[in-house]
Amino acid sequence: RQLLRRYAMGNEVHVCPLLAHTLELLDAQRMVVGHTAQDDGVIRTRCDGQLVLADTFMSKSGYGECWEKNSMLTEGCQGSLNFVEFLDGSAQAVRVAGVELITTPLPLITVSSDHVDEL
Repeated sequence: RQLLRRYAMGNEVHVCPLLAHTLELLDAQRMVVGHTAQDDGVIRTRCDGQLVLADTFMSKSGYGECWEKNSMLTEGCQGSLNFVEFLDGSAQAVRVAGVELITTPLPLITVSSDHVDEL
């Protein structure tokens, strides 16, 4: 079965309205997806932060070549340990670098006025 990567790889002009509709149907503000690896091992967003691309070649056993020294040059990929953290309505990408955690805030998602009454 082939994975649908339209949200991650399609033209944002077409993808973002489709994503917005999907999120509305699910009563969600964001979608976090994997299985579309980010070559440089960094979590990315699309559609003003509503789509989070969180696959960063984390598995050393599955993508050992991406964890080798200079793998970006030799293999075209860089493995890294990352996770997405949600706190009080905000979100951040967290990269594990040895014992250090490097945080990058993800774009804030504004809730439309018609959803405010539901919160």
